[in-house]
Amino acid sequence: MCAAFGALSRLPWVALFFAINAAAYFLLIHFSTNSISFYISSIDGVIPFEPGFVWIYLSLFPVMIYSLLWGTCDRERFLLLIISYSLFVLASSLFYIFLPSIYPCPHIPNVSDISTMLVAWIHSFDKGNTFPSGHTAFSFMTLLVIWRYGNALKRLCFCVWFILILASTLVLKQHNVLDLVSGIAVGSICFMLAKRFAAVLNEKLDGAKDFNKGVI
Repeated sequence: MCAAFGALSRLPWVALFFAINAAAYFLLIHFSTNSISFYISSIDGVIPFEPGFVWIYLSLFPVMIYSLLWGTCDRERFLLLIISYSLFVLASSLFYIFLPSIYPCPHIPNVSDISTMLVAWIHSFDKGNTFPSGHTAFSFMTLLVIWRYGNALKRLCFCVWFILILASTLVLKQHNVLDLVSGIAVGSICFMLAKRFAAVLNEKLDGAKDFNKGVI
């Protein structure tokens, strides 16, 4: 099944998704105004700033690409994942338009190592649209698909990775706890809707394939 629906056949769709996602995100950041800072809880206040977690934070994108190209063997799983991602891009864009938010970035006095340099670079352009957390939602939806189809070892690895992604968003001061909770909530809704869309679309594609075989 993997050979019949391999990485090369998915690559254009994956590239299109990331291009649209990046364009939408940065356009919304550029044009968003009057961003509000959500309530910073006492938990957020005691979480230390740890720039070393930036490598975990940045792992989201390679893991998403891996999951789309190789982590989902058949078409139904691929459709479930990419539709989940796409629905979240749409839903989060509505939040970013009508409820633009910002998390105050910490001052970084000494940029002396690669990790801190990367954090400063991220803070230089990623200054808004924190609610809901995209990192949380994308990693959670990826985990849900792996949990649905993967073996025990994969489930464990992705659970640990998801927890580390959550931690990285907090210790890098990219998000607060409320952003994470909303990311999980919106991601869950997008995943549930995607299950319906993916099943219907996969069935229609199978039907079209059978029809073409009959015609030939």
